[in-house]
Amino acid sequence: MKKVLVSGGTGQIGKSIVKLFLENNYYVYIHGSNKNSLENISNELKDYKNNFETFLLDSRDVSDNLKIKNEIKDVDILVNAIGGGGSHESWNKTTLEKWTNVYNLNVLTPIYLIKQVLEGMKEKDYGRIINIASISSVKTLKIGPEYSAAKAAIVNLSQSLAQECKNSRITVNCISPGLVYTEKVKEIMCQMYNINENENDDKINKIISDNFFPNLLEGLPTTNEIAKMVYFLCSNDANHITGQNFIIDSGYVLSNFVDSSVE
Repeated sequence: MKKVLVSGGTGQIGKSIVKLFLENNYYVYIHGSNKNSLENISNELKDYKNNFETFLLDSRDVSDNLKIKNEIKDVDILVNAIGGGGSHESWNKTTLEKWTNVYNLNVLTPIYLIKQVLEGMKEKDYGRIINIASISSVKTLKIGPEYSAAKAAIVNLSQSLAQECKNSRITVNCISPGLVYTEKVKEIMCQMYNINENENDDKINKIISDNFFPNLLEGLPTTNEIAKMVYFLCSNDANHITGQNFIIDSGYVLSNFVDSSVE
């Protein structure tokens, strides 16, 4: 049974990734940043209780001296779905403290986990590393500079790592989602634009994308679609794909539109 480590595994995208691997008989280590989120996901996934375990790691604690269990280090696949940064602010309002916190969360924690698992992958001459970035890495927002910069760093460090892993069976790739249709996005958009929350998700998704985002394709991407791309990149069908950044945004990044109120 192959083993997977998913950082940010209690978030909306991370949870979909965790579920897909569990459904396909992988053993999954689920990282979370607080005990409540880990307890919640453990209850939600109780049908798979023999195929996963959780572990707590606060991004503020990462350092070269921090130790994690050897079992967690010995994984075949690392998916860094951890990220975020709170509400976006302008340059003059964004503090150095926020820059530090966002970099710890989005950059240093993934780097820490990569360094923990990479030696084992090299010894096995096999591994998959997938880092979740954002379209903010390629289409920078006017506000939230720390978030865009952190996600750009994830893309660049992934390309550097792919070169580090040359002549091996270790691949390293990024996925950069646009705005993803989640329960949180649904709630915010319905409140902002007076959309009836009782409509079905497909209709709400279409209303949001048609009226507020100039996507080339109908609807926002879903967390399941992101998870399926992760799963593909971890399969043997992707043995020769490395150093790439896959944008999943319904064509948003090709438009001339930037709404600085969204990630």
